Amino acid sequence: MSISLLNLSVYLFFLLFISKPSAKLGASFYYFNVDIDDKLSNDSLSDKFNPSCIYLRYFDVNWSAVKNQPNPTKELNTEYLNRSELGIFKNEYIPVIYIVGSTFDNLVEVHIPKLVGRVLAKSDRITLSIEEGFIEVERSKFYDTLYNQGLDYEVINTKLDSIRQVISGSRVGTVKEFQIDCDWTAKNRDKYFKFLTILKDSLQKRNMKLSVTIRLYPYKYSKKMGVPPVDKGVLMCYNLGQIQNSNTKNSVFDVKELDKYLKVKSYPLPLDVALPIFGWYVWHTGKEYRGIIHLSDKTRGLENNPNFTKLGNELMSKVDTVIENKYIRVGDQLRMEIPKKKELIEAKKLINNKVKFNKFIYFNWEPTSLYHYEEVFNTSN
Repeated sequence: MSISLLNLSVYLFFLLFISKPSAKLGASFYYFNVDIDDKLSNDSLSDKFNPSCIYLRYFDVNWSAVKNQPNPTKELNTEYLNRSELGIFKNEYIPVIYIVGSTFDNLVEVHIPKLVGRVLAKSDRITLSIEEGFIEVERSKFYDTLYNQGLDYEVINTKLDSIRQVISGSRVGTVKEFQIDCDWTAKNRDKYFKFLTILKDSLQKRNMKLSVTIRLYPYKYSKKMGVPPVDKGVLMCYNLGQIQNSNTKNSVFDVKELDKYLKVKSYPLPLDVALPIFGWYVWHTGKEYRGIIHLSDKTRGLENNPNFTKLGNELMSKVDTVIENKYIRVGDQLRMEIPKKKELIEAKKLINNKVKFNKFIYFNWEPTSLYHYEEVFNTSN
């Protein structure tokens, strides 16, 4: 029987599911880059690491003193999405909204419901943009498949809506959780928690869960800081020290420092745990903090650069040089804050023994880091 005589919707449904990859799902990752481009997201990366879930930063919310209201910034750019770039979203992805804590210091309580509505409306537009892009890419792929299997293109054109409906139906449930990332304080806790309560009620009507990030301090001192009124939390096991302090050993990650915060018998929320797969160099002139030099293909491995002398976890510049448009003078120090693989594996064992949690999530999705830390992902819980 030719394809043209079959019920096309049934055929498409069958085709859709037999074409789904059977590869084992990989780890979960945060994706906090502003752009989705083929350097950060492509078929080879998504096929190799096959992320089970991507925590995708949609935008930030900061307080605007000029407008005297919360203002969205750093919105994810979804304008030009192609098939390769959408590969990492083929499984589940979770919108993440970062809200600067000062927003709740300044926000009048009566305006909290309005902020919830604005956050959801803007998030919905971004989700729609991603899904529309994904559906169009898949529809084009199925169009080519059907044509190559003998179905006349005129027949396919009359069924484009059916193709779209089947693909769209297969995406139901792809987004089933919503996450807020905020460093709340004891001072603004009540307003933040009210925001979460209203947001959670709205999400429940959509059959969606609400999660939040939880830094180590509010995890350890939950009686003082309160427990967010949400469905679950993500314990952020990094950014442990004072980055500007020249005496800090490693502000990004330190297993001994982490252990100090894990002396908690239990936490009243289901938890996931986030670990860092990023790093940077902290730049000082003497004890004066000068800034951060981000880790990249160009800056990774500076300890092997003949222009620097390695002293423990610091590099001292032997010459005047320029890195990332920063003018490094002779004698300036770069503190290497790059988690080692063995430290992360050790931390996973420590966390397993001391924290009740579901899964690990790794921050941040970036090609060089993915390959460098692959051994860490493959180490079982």
